[in-house]
Amino acid sequence: MQSNHNVLSEAKRQSRAQSQRVWGRSELAQLYFPQLQQKSAWQKLKSWLSINPRLRLLASLTRRTFTPAEVALIYAELGEP
Repeated sequence: MQSNHNVLSEAKRQSRAQSQRVWGRSELAQLYFPQLQQKSAWQKLKSWLSINPRLRLLASLTRRTFTPAEVALIYAELGEP
């Protein structure tokens, strides 16, 4: 049985690994809103991004992916999903 410390360390490691990859915008949105369909999840995340002054630019991007630095900024502002 793993101790709480080991479980937390593993969760942090996985979290760092997730933020070090390119995420599709709908893929990331579904982590925040798993109960919604992809398109609806993206629309909702996009509205959250547009409300936040530090994330507003990300809502207006035309590409369909977020870089690791952008994902880290989203996590810092909105919290991890």
